[in-house]
Amino acid sequence: MLRFQGVPVSGAPSEYRTKNMKTCLVVDNSKVVRMVARKILEELGFEVIEAEDGQVALDKSMESMPDVVLLDWNMPVMSGIEYLRALRVTE
Repeated sequence: MLRFQGVPVSGAPSEYRTKNMKTCLVVDNSKVVRMVARKILEELGFEVIEAEDGQVALDKSMESMPDVVLLDWNMPVMSGIEYLRALRVTE
């Protein structure tokens, strides 16, 4: 049984899971990779936000900073390293 902060994820009340969940921004230009990552991360108790490139990821990060970022390096529009550099400038 998967647990999040000591509470079984599948058995935890939905209000507990939503209120206490960590967010993970999954950034990858492959929809399949994002879907697989989402499935795994949600089973581990994360709230998942998706972005298909670094620019979309930066926009979403500015709306609400995620707790964790799972980041592809080679993407169109804005690469992973360009995203990180732009994010650091905003701090």
